[in-house]
Amino acid sequence: MNSEQTLAQSLGIPEEATQVVVCEMAGHFDWDWQVPFLNYYQTGGGNHPPVQNSLESALNYMQDNSPAYRYSICEMSYLEKFVSGDSSRLAQLKAQGDQLSFSGAGITSAENLVTHGEAFIRNYLLGRRFVEQTFGPRKIQHLWIPDDFGSDSQLPIAVKAMGYDGAAFWRIPGDGAKIPSKDANELAPASLLHKQSVDFTWTARDGSAMTAHWLYAGYCQGNSKDGAPVTQSTLNGYANGPTAGKGRPFEFPTRYQFVPIDCDFEAPYPNLSSAIQTWNEKNRASGKWMLQASYQTYVALRDEALKRNGQRLTEHKRFVPNPYWTGCYASHPGLKQGHFSATRALLAAEPLVLILGKLQATVGREALTNGQTSDTAPYAQGGLGFWEGVASTLRRRLDEAWRLLTCSTHHDFVPGTAPDPVYRSEQRPQLAIAQAAAREVLDSSLRSVAQAIATRPQEGEQAFCVYNPVALQRSAPVELELAPWLTLTAARTSSQSGLAFQRVDATHWLVQVPDAPSLGYTSLYVTTAPFEPSKDLLPDLSPWTTGQDVVLSTRQVRVTLNGETGDIKSLHDLGTRPTTNLLPNAGNQLVFYNDQGGLYVFGMEAYGADSIGLTFAPLEPTSTSTRLQVLEQGALRQRVRAITTYALPLGSGSTAVTVVREYELLEGEPVLRMRTIGAAPSFTSVMARFGLGEAIQSLEHGTALYWDDNRPRLYFKASKYNPASTQMTFEATHGFVQARGHDGGRALGFLHAATPAWAIENPASMLGGDAQPAGNDSTHVVACLMRNTPATGGNGASGSDAASHCVEYAVVVPSGLTAPSTGGPQRNAALYNGPLIAQAVPVDPAGTSPESLSLVSTEGSILVTAVKPGTNAPEQAVLRVLQLGAPDNGTLPQVQVTLGSELASAYQQGGPVVAGLQSALEKELDTPPTVTVDGATVSWTPDCAVSTLVLST
Repeated sequence: MNSEQTLAQSLGIPEEATQVVVCEMAGHFDWDWQVPFLNYYQTGGGNHPPVQNSLESALNYMQDNSPAYRYSICEMSYLEKFVSGDSSRLAQLKAQGDQLSFSGAGITSAENLVTHGEAFIRNYLLGRRFVEQTFGPRKIQHLWIPDDFGSDSQLPIAVKAMGYDGAAFWRIPGDGAKIPSKDANELAPASLLHKQSVDFTWTARDGSAMTAHWLYAGYCQGNSKDGAPVTQSTLNGYANGPTAGKGRPFEFPTRYQFVPIDCDFEAPYPNLSSAIQTWNEKNRASGKWMLQASYQTYVALRDEALKRNGQRLTEHKRFVPNPYWTGCYASHPGLKQGHFSATRALLAAEPLVLILGKLQATVGREALTNGQTSDTAPYAQGGLGFWEGVASTLRRRLDEAWRLLTCSTHHDFVPGTAPDPVYRSEQRPQLAIAQAAAREVLDSSLRSVAQAIATRPQEGEQAFCVYNPVALQRSAPVELELAPWLTLTAARTSSQSGLAFQRVDATHWLVQVPDAPSLGYTSLYVTTAPFEPSKDLLPDLSPWTTGQDVVLSTRQVRVTLNGETGDIKSLHDLGTRPTTNLLPNAGNQLVFYNDQGGLYVFGMEAYGADSIGLTFAPLEPTSTSTRLQVLEQGALRQRVRAITTYALPLGSGSTAVTVVREYELLEGEPVLRMRTIGAAPSFTSVMARFGLGEAIQSLEHGTALYWDDNRPRLYFKASKYNPASTQMTFEATHGFVQARGHDGGRALGFLHAATPAWAIENPASMLGGDAQPAGNDSTHVVACLMRNTPATGGNGASGSDAASHCVEYAVVVPSGLTAPSTGGPQRNAALYNGPLIAQAVPVDPAGTSPESLSLVSTEGSILVTAVKPGTNAPEQAVLRVLQLGAPDNGTLPQVQVTLGSELASAYQQGGPVVAGLQSALEKELDTPPTVTVDGATVSWTPDCAVSTLVLST
């Protein structure tokens, strides 16, 4: 008997069955959407039963066990709530064994396009930890992400990095009410899969592959009426399956088919297992069979059948399941800013906690051994164990902050697709709490590290700890705060004196720090003198000007701002193109689009098979007025503020909208930084437009964990769109965007903190679509900064956003541009979003840590994005390492990581560093790549762009 027969027999499937339909009973439990989390759990919402009642019913049906009833759950937040404080209920659930299965097992069903890549991982890391701590070891091999609004083209990287085998998903371009839509063209992903198979191998740019299943009829395919008994007619529908709008059934690669019964907050069907038993008794002679089991069971059966038949799934190497709905890339920008800000703060805090615990204890013991200190003198609060105790407390607070933040990864949270009451009463406050918790643990960790450093200030000097949260050595300015009665007169590090500095205001100073250690800190010493009004003049703000251009210039960049509009009039790269205006058609020009789309979609999108896109077109202001003011004009930083009032033709009259834009140049950067502050009027989206000097064909951009390069795409017939709407394809970008011309060159780059939606405006042609009228240019790149679109857009929720937002982004001139496969754009984005941070050192610091310390460094296309204490084993150090280089004949370039001497010393056991590779969920890999250790250098040849290196004692 072969392995498929053995598995099938164990599940009661007859060998003669030619079609086996696997039905999964589950309930799709949104963290929040129409109502907040606790409402869904306790009382229900949107005509759905309470989650606690559904879980109680599922438990009762599993306990009845005649025949065996199986139930699956994806969202651990609700299960955690269900068993919290109820040991009896937990014991009953644990007694069900494999009748209760876990799909993905994240804290919530995370969104994969907009969510920060590391937050996406942590959602599943914490969820899986809950499962193991509560129910014991479980084999969970597949992600279940059925409700995302399109998917990341590089999703297989995240899946493989976390140790999953594959994923099931639903929404892809070209699907619709008649799946795939009869109006979708042949390039639409839905059309492609319809012609081949709903199961396939999806391979990312780095070569990472996963088994993928398209839920072609949605995750509600098997649902009838909430909690109602299942009829034989319903089961007949499962067996027959839907037929596509293009007249042919969907193809499965083996005799096994899958039907999800997983609709939003669906109560479990009480008679599902018994109804299936009756159906099988009636239909066995037909060769059809039905099974109530999990998606994971379906995959196991399918894979064994493929192996038995000597078959493989069809492979798709360039599968781009987006755009689907893209308005949500820009809706509620405050949620995206809060999510990314909190994630970055926690990622910055984790290395500091590692320094305080493992490293500080090791350094202290070495100092004690060498007679440099006593066991208590430098540790006034309790000897060598003090810092380990501090680190333990901070690890707990880190864990709590990550747990608060993971809720924001939900597919109706960070995309901004919940209605106003939920957005205002739960999402915005919840994220504010997570941000505060993240910032507080970062501040506490940095204060403690500063206290632990054995600084050596000279007489009259004040010491600062300057922390570099990015794993790249750098020279950059850091902002210090001094008492208003002091003037800074000199600054140095232990290796270099005479550092440049600039006064910002009465209490703040910029100091240029040379060679800040990679992911570590250095000690900065400043000399001060009493402030003397007669000598020490504060920076003087220039008067406001109207109609007069302003020029900012460093050795790298020169920019001219238009005095009449506040836009960029010219931009010059002084390194490579000093005479070429890179923005001849204006830059950072604010364009207000009349947008009728709603939270989910921009007005130009076709969101259903028979729907026509809504209005989406730029509004021409009837008038504008602008004032400019120079804020800083020093040797290290220059800043200008522009305040512009636009008269917009909205409604029956004219609406005045005032927006503040700030421009900033830092010496040493090939970057122009920008900040826009304002609010979107009702039924508008606000774009920042950049008019380049050449036509743009594609946008290279960061994804959640990697990168991609895409041309604009149109997957429905042109007749499905409103001809008055401006067509464009917004990409869900992370960190960086680079505009590529038709010759493949990189014309200009962009960086951003949390502004995902970037597009080529009104492109001359789109993949899959008809060419647009001649004369439409494609020299403009736009970023959607904010939206206020209270229409429903044909989707399940509507909301508005009249609040003011501060949006940060930047332009990178060509001398700062390289291919993403070099890691250059990713390094630019990491440096842009991870500024140096200064913390004053106490006069009598209580530690023996060195004046300067680096945890880890890399070169070339390798980037370390996280260094942390182990989540499951806090004594370990866990490093997330990206290899961004392109594969050569299917093999990624070697990864080489150099550990700082203190980190290497902490993880040696009288010999070499103890290092190995695990999954991103900190689990053992079946076949991990071989790791080589040579002193402090650790190397391996990865099989995925994202590796997780673990150091152990």
